[in-house]
Amino acid sequence: MKTDNAAFIDANVLIEAAAYSQENVLEWLSNLYEAVYIHQQVLEELQLSSVRKRVKTYISQGKWKLFDPEDEAVLSDADYAVYDSYVKDIREAFRRLDRKKEAEGRRIKHTNDLGEMHCIAAALLLNVGIICSNDYDIGEVVVDEHLTIHVPNEEEMPLQHDTLVDVCYAVICREIGSKSSVRKFLKTVRSSRISDLDARL
Repeated sequence: MKTDNAAFIDANVLIEAAAYSQENVLEWLSNLYEAVYIHQQVLEELQLSSVRKRVKTYISQGKWKLFDPEDEAVLSDADYAVYDSYVKDIREAFRRLDRKKEAEGRRIKHTNDLGEMHCIAAALLLNVGIICSNDYDIGEVVVDEHLTIHVPNEEEMPLQHDTLVDVCYAVICREIGSKSSVRKFLKTVRSSRISDLDARL
């Protein structure tokens, strides 16, 4: 996984990171990614005021960047039209995934996926290379739809999906957090995934 790039971080990662009090996992994310983007839709999905407050502090301190597509200072009318078309395309991509799952007899999620859809659309618009989310459907959509970003002086690159396991692995490899502290975090918030991490270490 690339770690020297920018990332949009989804609500599910922010909630679990902020809820864990024994380590500053939000700081791990800051140290892991070159730039962290928070979509306004994701910010609105943070129901707990304590979590939202911590995220807004990172934004107000300039450590993280808030992306609000409704802010005219952020997007021109032309850029907003492109962004809106991306949102519609990604919404349809998630519908195609649901149809594929149904045909294969797989379980279909009954969530609206708004934060995920808007993060992907914004990443495509801004050429932000990573979506950090524990929603595994994102990785499948990225592959099925061949979603790519444009990197200056390079060929198109696939949009990258980092799960919480990917984050934990990178945090250990880059010595941002100790192996024991990272394993303890993952075991606390996603115990079913600890074996996935251990298999990579």
